[in-house]
Amino acid sequence: MLIKELARKGFWTLSARIFGAMGVLFMIILYARILGVSDFGLFSLGMVVLNILGVIARWGTDQVILKKVGIHWEENPGVSKGYVFGALKVVLIVSAISSILLFWNHYWVANSLFRKPELSLVLFYLSFFITPLSVSYTVAESIKAIGRPVLSTFLQNLITPFVAILLGISLWLVDEGNLVSLIMAYGVGVITSLMLGVVAWKREFDSFKSVIVPIKRIMIEGWPMLLITSGSLLMAWTDILVLGALSTKDGLGVYSAASRVVMVTSLLLVAINSITSPKYAKLYSSGDISGLLELAQASSKLLFILSFLPTSFLLLFPEWVLKWFGDGFEAGSGVLVILAVGQFVNVSFGSVGYLLIMTGNELKMRKIILYTSFINIILSLLFFGIFDVLGVALSTMLCTVLWNIWALKVLQKELNFTFLKLWR
Repeated sequence: MLIKELARKGFWTLSARIFGAMGVLFMIILYARILGVSDFGLFSLGMVVLNILGVIARWGTDQVILKKVGIHWEENPGVSKGYVFGALKVVLIVSAISSILLFWNHYWVANSLFRKPELSLVLFYLSFFITPLSVSYTVAESIKAIGRPVLSTFLQNLITPFVAILLGISLWLVDEGNLVSLIMAYGVGVITSLMLGVVAWKREFDSFKSVIVPIKRIMIEGWPMLLITSGSLLMAWTDILVLGALSTKDGLGVYSAASRVVMVTSLLLVAINSITSPKYAKLYSSGDISGLLELAQASSKLLFILSFLPTSFLLLFPEWVLKWFGDGFEAGSGVLVILAVGQFVNVSFGSVGYLLIMTGNELKMRKIILYTSFINIILSLLFFGIFDVLGVALSTMLCTVLWNIWALKVLQKELNFTFLKLWR
């Protein structure tokens, strides 16, 4: 019954995530067709740098908000508001520093780290969007934490690609679509999402008086979360970073298209986690371990059901899918198959990572992510020398499976959650 309840309550969230995923995929296809393989590779690498700096700028406060606001919202909303205010101050400070550092060092990063001088201009323009992207994400996470996952999904996943698509089509029609103009179109989408997020946030939080939560406390609580999310992002983007440093622009572009397609299936996991994460924290704080297990079982089964069909389609028709990106992208069909298998395992294991984070095992999750990220870097470098781009995909797939199994073993030790229990 809990599966039906979770599906019913999460229907609109999942629907918004699906539309968001389709929007992101359409934006990527549009940009790839306009830019071509080489410039799309540069765009994708620039977006990876932007996302990494965005994670650093958030300092783990997104996870702190999910946990603390989820716990305090019903009984003491003033404390929840205080955590959000404190988190936004931290994000503003760190994102401003990150933006300035990238602005002044974009040429060095492009030439010394990635050996791609053409990337310099991409990083220059993206440096202006670190702060609005980070603040927008934090605002949306606070709305998610109070039990408004649909609105949060709308802000995080729909606005930016929708605006970027409209502007991208307009630029394409007047034959002005190029690397810089499309980056600016994406930036306008980010700023639009931020403005709408601020309006929604004020409507939800303005009626409560904030309890002051010191910035120092938030930074201390956010630090282990930052290490976890940084490790997760490094795990997710090691392949692009390695290829950015070692491969050609064409190899990077082909791989980026395949990885972007596979990421669409991971949004199912994000959608379910947006519903269950605050509930995990509340159930654990109240000592309801049986309820925690029941919710984990329901989410794991639902995720398996939802991800099976799209994964099967990617495995059966990889070349056809990649041809939508334009000429030359179908060379990544092998990459798409390997990454799709790894992502299917990740989604099928459910919320094992969030379960550890929301039940006081942040340090153990940090260890898992950091160690597997390090292993992924070593294997990617080794396999690239042997199998080229396919080797990087293979390393990513193996390490994705590894960290999920490792996290489940820790859950078994700490909460007696075995794989069989999750799937019973």
